[in-house]
Amino acid sequence: MKILFCLLVLIVCTSTALADIIYLKSGGQFEGEITEETDEYIIIRMKMGGTTKIAKDRIDSIKRKKFTMAPSVEYKNRKKKLTGGGAQGHYELALYCMKKNMLREAITELETALKLDPMLKSQIAPKLKEAKDRDKAMMYEQVKFYARTKQYQRALKSIAMLKKFYPEDKIVSSANELERQIRSNLSRQKKLKEVTVQRTREGKQEKILLLGIGQDVDTLLDLLRSNDLQVRAMAIDTLALLGEKKAVNPIRKELSSKNAVIKEKAVRALGELKDTGAVGLIIPFLKDKNDRIRTGAVISLGKIGRKEAVGPLTNVLEDKSKDIRIMTIRSLGSLGDEKAVQPLISVLAEEDLVVRMEIYEALGNIGSPEAVQTLLREIKDERLQGQEKIINALGEIGGEEAAASLIGLLGTLKNTNLIEKAMTDLRKTNRDEAIPAIAKFLKNPSSRLRQKAAYELGLTKNKKAIPYLKKVFKDPSESVWMEAVKSVRKLQSEK
Repeated sequence: MKILFCLLVLIVCTSTALADIIYLKSGGQFEGEITEETDEYIIIRMKMGGTTKIAKDRIDSIKRKKFTMAPSVEYKNRKKKLTGGGAQGHYELALYCMKKNMLREAITELETALKLDPMLKSQIAPKLKEAKDRDKAMMYEQVKFYARTKQYQRALKSIAMLKKFYPEDKIVSSANELERQIRSNLSRQKKLKEVTVQRTREGKQEKILLLGIGQDVDTLLDLLRSNDLQVRAMAIDTLALLGEKKAVNPIRKELSSKNAVIKEKAVRALGELKDTGAVGLIIPFLKDKNDRIRTGAVISLGKIGRKEAVGPLTNVLEDKSKDIRIMTIRSLGSLGDEKAVQPLISVLAEEDLVVRMEIYEALGNIGSPEAVQTLLREIKDERLQGQEKIINALGEIGGEEAAASLIGLLGTLKNTNLIEKAMTDLRKTNRDEAIPAIAKFLKNPSSRLRQKAAYELGLTKNKKAIPYLKKVFKDPSESVWMEAVKSVRKLQSEK
């Protein structure tokens, strides 16, 4: 033991010695211990092991200082001198390794010591457990660090080592989960690279659409951080197409983009995603200088469907762009709020036929009886296409007043197409008074209108229409009485 102790003291003493820093004229330097010096050269033992020879004419100056050998080198030196040192020597060397966090080496030395002298088990076993616990914990932290810093290949190597040395330990399950995440990240990196290496718009579009088809949301979200504006725009479109709610917050951030295309894409995407929380963020874009961004804001507010957008949208009815006014009218119609009725009516007189027809349809979609009288006034001087839209709007509004208006129109209309349209929309009101009004056309000179009346009565689901239909079983037109028979059968089968 005394000899072993002296040996260990010698090892400790040789681990620290005077060392030198050799400054070269070229600006470089070497650090280590000078082991030989002549008039022509010096030989230096490097801190990390090995020696080098340096010509004196290359040296600018030498500075001496205390020098501590690298633990890995010190370990090798101690191990060489330990030959035949016995179990205690390996145990002491293991303690040194543990102190220097060289845990794999410590485990090796402890296992060697235990093999040499099993009687030391009570002394070695606790240290061996400690070394292994520290080793696997350090290895796992190393895995997490590599994963966090995206050094994925190093992380995978560390996981493999962890599995090799501790296959049964519960920490492996955590490592397996990290490995799945890492491999998923590597797969994403590969896919991202496949997109970024594309040189054409078509190539990028194809790769991004394939990500959408595969519903690879995480990779698409990664693309939102791309410096390529085309890629970001396509990723936004694809995420919106998927209806992916995870994309809401990242896309909201794109509203602050300085690029108009990205901003427009983000505004439209939030509408596709029906992001109710984005209404307040989108409303300011109704005043944007860019027509496309204003259009996107109008469309998105209509799709999201929040009533707080009605007021701001009515202000856009005076936009200089006809297309934007049309989109605004459609959005107001889809919102279905009666607060939009008067603002829509107020701009009727100022608009051309195309816009007026959009307003009629919007009023029908809103379904407010408040619009009925205005529609009746408009139909008198409106063109044929506009009259069709008004009749349809009255049918959509429904109710007693709208039904009465359609009945009145049926008595005045001369155009066959309009009469057919009015019968259809009157039937849609589901009012009892619609039955006799439509049935009057079963006696019309036009077989086309008689057949249409028979057809519409069959769709009413109202058995009160049956007596009227039976009266035309002897109609001279085969198409009329056959339609009447089919309608009667349909009504009789109604429960």
